Amino acid sequence: MAKRRNPQPVDLPTERLEIVHRLVVFAEGRDPADVTVERFTEETGINNRRIYRHFKSWLDLREEAGLPRRVAGRRQYSDDELMIEYYSLTLKLRRLPTFAEINQHARMSDNPFRNRFGSMDTIQRKFRKWLKTARKDLNEMEMHGEAAPDDGGARLVFQRWSALKPGFALKSSEYRTGERIDRHHIDFLVVMDHDWPGCPWPVVLLGNVWRGQVASEDDESTRQG
Repeated sequence: MAKRRNPQPVDLPTERLEIVHRLVVFAEGRDPADVTVERFTEETGINNRRIYRHFKSWLDLREEAGLPRRVAGRRQYSDDELMIEYYSLTLKLRRLPTFAEINQHARMSDNPFRNRFGSMDTIQRKFRKWLKTARKDLNEMEMHGEAAPDDGGARLVFQRWSALKPGFALKSSEYRTGERIDRHHIDFLVVMDHDWPGCPWPVVLLGNVWRGQVASEDDESTRQG
């Protein structure tokens, strides 16, 4: 029987420096809005596990690479939006999702969750509290005779979603070029033509709406770049 070879130990300081160097090269000459963890991992092959082995967050890695921690105008998610997304994944997976599953299935990476809440224990504690508040909101709506969807999952987050603000344009790229003065005050886009792959907001195509189809959250056109 052949002897199993032990895996070679990882040289952590060298790997850390390599990741920083790769980010510096990756960011050179790019639109700052395109320097995202999703693009970086996709194009370099450096996965999230390797990043978080050395850095507490994507923001910490950006800082070490000499980049600003945050990009002006970059999409900032509210607590409600993050909790709605976490709830959506809970329904889809039929259990509480992990960071890896957020990265795989959500419309945003796990970074907004990590940066806002820190550990998964904190996320789940906040989620349970948010869930109780959402149920209370729905009970109050029913007492006042307000209409709410019949589906259990949709009903639970109806009031939260109803507070989100859409942005309208012919092309999604209009928000990239700053032609829209309300670009920092919207939650999703409704457009005729989605021509911005790195769009930080969910996108609804009018053509799909007219056909009675709204793109699912798994659709590539609705995911962040």
